[in-house]
Amino acid sequence: MSEQEVLERAEPLKLAALASHGFLTEEGEILRARVEDVIFDRVAQAEVSKISDRKTVAVTRTALTKHVFPKTPGPGDYQQEDDPDAAEKAWSMLSEIVWRACDTNAGKPIQSRLNGTGGLVLCRTMATSERGVEGVYVTRDWACILADFVKPDQKRVARAINQQTRNAEMGAERLPRHGKKFRRELSAETKSVLDAGVSKVDRMIEAGSDTDDTQESE
Repeated sequence: MSEQEVLERAEPLKLAALASHGFLTEEGEILRARVEDVIFDRVAQAEVSKISDRKTVAVTRTALTKHVFPKTPGPGDYQQEDDPDAAEKAWSMLSEIVWRACDTNAGKPIQSRLNGTGGLVLCRTMATSERGVEGVYVTRDWACILADFVKPDQKRVARAINQQTRNAEMGAERLPRHGKKFRRELSAETKSVLDAGVSKVDRMIEAGSDTDDTQESE
C-alpha cells in the first residue's frame, strides 16, 4: 500500500474530524481561528514559573491534539478503526494543524495572541511528561526562555552561518582569485544582519523603559 493511497483514504477522515468538532465550513474551508481559540485557551493555562516545572506543566503535542480533537481516534486507538493506517495518518494531519499554530516565532498564531497576556512567551520543549514528544508552555521566567526560546534560535543561526561558511570555503577553493570576495561577503552580510537585529531590539528596550520602572540587570 503506497503512502499516496493512505493519504487519499485519510483525507476524508481528517475533514470529518474537523467538521465534527466545528472547525470546517460548509464549503470545506478550515476555520483556523476557531482551532486556534481552543489551542490558546489550553496553552495559556500551561504557565511555567520555574524551569524544573516544565515536565509537569508543559502540554505535549499528543495531549494538545487530543484536547482540540477529543472525539478523534489517536495513538493507541488506531487498531480499533476499520482502516488503522488511514486513521493514523488522519491523526497525524490534524496534529500538524495544531502544531503549526504553536510555532514559537514572532507573528505566528498562538505567539501573537500572547501579546496582550501579561508578558508571556510561548516556548517549545522536549522536557515533557511524554518521552520523546515535544510540548509547549508559556512563561516569563528567563531560565525557561533562555533554554527553550533563545537557545534554539541561536542554534538555527549557527547552522545557517556554518552552511554559508562551508559554501564560501568551497567557492574560495574552486576560485582562489575570488577567495577574499567570498570572505568579505560572508563577514559583511553576517555583521550587517546581526547589527540590524540588535538595533531593533535596542529600540524596543528604549521604548519599554519609558513605561516599565522595574529594570532588570543584564
